[in-house]
Amino acid sequence: MTKEKTPKISKQNIDLARQIVEQKAEITEWPNGFDVDMIGIIGVRHESPQKDKKKAIEEAAAIVAGMLQRGELVLSDTWAADNLKT
Repeated sequence: MTKEKTPKISKQNIDLARQIVEQKAEITEWPNGFDVDMIGIIGVRHESPQKDKKKAIEEAAAIVAGMLQRGELVLSDTWAADNLKT
């Protein structure tokens, strides 16, 4: 068995994922840090509280970017233009 090499995530997918998380996810501040709820985006709750809001967004965006890169999350050609503020 050979281990598949994970492809590098493109800057385009990282940038798009960050915008998706910042604009579409529910970011909640708790006493122990920030939590990002991505149920509305990918149908899962990302539970990994971070003390820093920026770090919480980056961690959640990395998950979305990976899904975009692997083809697990597929958006129409106009989805970003139709749904995100630039």
